[in-house]
Parts: sequence; C-alpha cells; structure tokens
Amino acid sequence: MATETFALLLIAHLLGDFTLQTEFMAMNKKRISVLALHILIITVLGMLAIGQFDWKLLGTLALTHFLIDFIKARNNGSNLTWFVADQSAHVAVLVALSILLPIDVSQSLHLGLLDPDSRNAIFKVIIHASGLILCVTTGAYVTGLAVKPFTDEIGTALNGLKTGGRIIGQLERFMVFMFTLTGNPTGIGFLIAAKSILRFGDITNPDQRKIAEYVIIGSLISFAWAITVSQLTIFASKHITAG
Repeated sequence: MATETFALLLIAHLLGDFTLQTEFMAMNKKRISVLALHILIITVLGMLAIGQFDWKLLGTLALTHFLIDFIKARNNGSNLTWFVADQSAHVAVLVALSILLPIDVSQSLHLGLLDPDSRNAIFKVIIHASGLILCVTTGAYVTGLAVKPFTDEIGTALNGLKTGGRIIGQLERFMVFMFTLTGNPTGIGFLIAAKSILRFGDITNPDQRKIAEYVIIGSLISFAWAITVSQLTIFASKHITAG
C-alpha cells in the first residue's frame, strides 16, 4: 500500500507544484495569501488523488508543504541548490507519509470501484503521467536553473524568442520520453543530431564560443534529465502494482 500511496501523492504534488502553479504564485509565495492558496490546491489535489478524506495524512501534507515553501520563500531560494533541496524535502515527506500513513486503495472513492487489474492499469497511467511531468515540466526548471549562471554571464548575446528556448527544451524532452517508452532509442540519436545542426549551424565565429558552450551545456543537461526520468518511469511502471 505504501508504493500506491506514494504514486498517488506524487502525481498530486507534480500537478500542484508544476502543472497548475502559475508564475505569479511561484514568485509571490512570500505573501501568506498566495502561499495559502498554493497549499489549498496541493491539499485538494492530494485528497482527489487518494479518493478519501484522511485528515492525518492531508493535514500533515498541508503543514509540511507550507513550512518547506515558507522557508524557501523567506530565503529567496531561486537557484538550483534551493530547488533541489525544496523538492527533495517534499519527496521525503511523501515517502514518509506513504510509509507511516498508507491508504487502502480498495477504500478509495474512485479506485475502490475498480477490480485489481483495472487499478493496475490506472496506476500505470499515473506513473507515466508523473514521468511525463517530471521529464517535460520539471526538466525545464532543472535545466533553466542549471544554466542560469551562464545566462547571466552571456547577457544579451542570447537574444531570441522570449520563450523559444523553453519550448524547444520541452519538445525535445517530450520526444525523448516518447522514444524511450516506445522502445525507439535510436530516435534520440537522430534528435540530438538534428538539434546540433540547427543550433550550431550559425555559430561559425570564434567570438561566439561562449554561446556554443552554453547551448551544449543546456542541451546535454536537458537530454540527460529526459533519458534518466524516462528510464525511471519504465522501471516504476514494471514494479509498482495496486493492491
């Protein structure tokens, strides 16, 4: 039951912290009202995911999420170290809750209506959805924060579409995820080659070495993240079953 609880809490966390959290909310968590709204969304998503009102589990989830985000906001945690620490703390809480307060999925308002085979199918969908969010959306934060020091160093030399780099990164990680899950790893090689040609084709001036190195670093981080998350998703899909 612990693994099922973790899978349900994780998808709720990913939806609340990445998919449904607006940039305004992320940037204004110093305001208690904004942080409280975020915590409400996280808690409601958690309740919907587990399909029952477990006040101990949900109350602990809300309190710990509030404290973790409050500490990060008060310390202006906007770099990769703070991001990793913040998300590691959240995941550690989810693991602890799953072990100490596991739910019985057969008593869930929605999962309880399904037979074991159907529940297993739903959990595979949940695992794949979690992997996709981690790969595409979370990967954008990881890559962006990892190359931020280099972005500051290059300055205006990277002028281009305002969200072009983010969209390209999301698309490439999505394609890596799909290539991996469908058993077509050679497609990743073609994707890397194609991006290399498109991104490096115009960089012929030795003075643009910084830009070239910046693109290489960002691309390698993005691809490494996508491949790792994709493989972890496959592993989880094979080993997590509903009770």
